[in-house]
Amino acid sequence: MTLTLIICAIGIFVLVSTFFETRKYKNNMDELIRIHKCKEHAYYQKPIVMLTILMIVCLICAYLGFQSENDNILNIGLLLGFLFLAESYRSYFIARMYYNDEGFVANDRFVKFRSIKKMFSNSSLPFGKWTITTFSNEKITIVSTVAHYVENNFKDKLPTPKSSSK
Repeated sequence: MTLTLIICAIGIFVLVSTFFETRKYKNNMDELIRIHKCKEHAYYQKPIVMLTILMIVCLICAYLGFQSENDNILNIGLLLGFLFLAESYRSYFIARMYYNDEGFVANDRFVKFRSIKKMFSNSSLPFGKWTITTFSNEKITIVSTVAHYVENNFKDKLPTPKSSSK
């Protein structure tokens, strides 16, 4: 029972720290959006659905652990449930792309389309990370959803006609 209380305290700590981290991120993004007058493209639906399903499975696991008086299953279910809840909350704010006619926001900074030298995938997986190399040789890592959105909607604004693969 003591371990269960410790797990709950850790879970609450993770939720609170995720809340404050996300609030700080949102404030930074609001400032960038205001300065660059950006539009929003949200892609948080899929991550939240997947995380919610996992969270429900964890809560069922915790319930079954509680019913069978198996503290190990209860603790694992509670801890993972708290983690997935925190990640679902974070995904709602993080999984968005902000852009305007000149560029988009990537990793808390504004990247102009004309400054992109090349974009390439770091992974053979369809949901892997992409790297943007600017003309000043700065490397910026973005998620594949943002890379595909930029490729599909702003081809004419990119200096190179097509992104190259690694």
